[in-house]
Amino acid sequence: MRIVFDPDFDSGCWPGPLGARDAVAGEAWVGPGGLLGTLETALGLAAPPVSTTERAARLMGPLRDVEGFWSRSVEVDPFGSARRLLSWCDTLAMCGWTGGGDAPRLAQLAALVAQAPQGFAGRLVAVNLLLPKRDACVESVTLLSPRDDLEPLWRATLRLLEAGGTRVEFAPLP
Repeated sequence: MRIVFDPDFDSGCWPGPLGARDAVAGEAWVGPGGLLGTLETALGLAAPPVSTTERAARLMGPLRDVEGFWSRSVEVDPFGSARRLLSWCDTLAMCGWTGGGDAPRLAQLAALVAQAPQGFAGRLVAVNLLLPKRDACVESVTLLSPRDDLEPLWRATLRLLEAGGTRVEFAPLP
């Protein structure tokens, strides 16, 4: 499969894979969600994703039971607090955080979210763990945005794909 990837493509893209062609096979134009789904399917990890709302709802019990830097916020808005904490964790994970760190707040946060279902970043980490062991059957990935503009976790995914034989290239838009 040939993939054209850009962070803005999860909401659709134009002209897309057809462009001036009447038909196309073996090519997909995808954004982060589409590429993650494609890789999960190829590696045998595909499962229905857990929504942000469900993740936050599942975290509310532990959030109320565990004392942490978030406790006063939870008294005011437990659901909003759960969503915010999960958002922070996902952002940190996309930047390479693996749940460690010496800072007390990071340690508290890591222990708390370990009880929540995986979000987007956790799913991408699972893909990255399998890429060295299984072939994702991706012939090429054409980036329409510079690689350095992508989050560190995506850059790691691209390196792993390259190590498995996938050609990754940047094609700047005219």
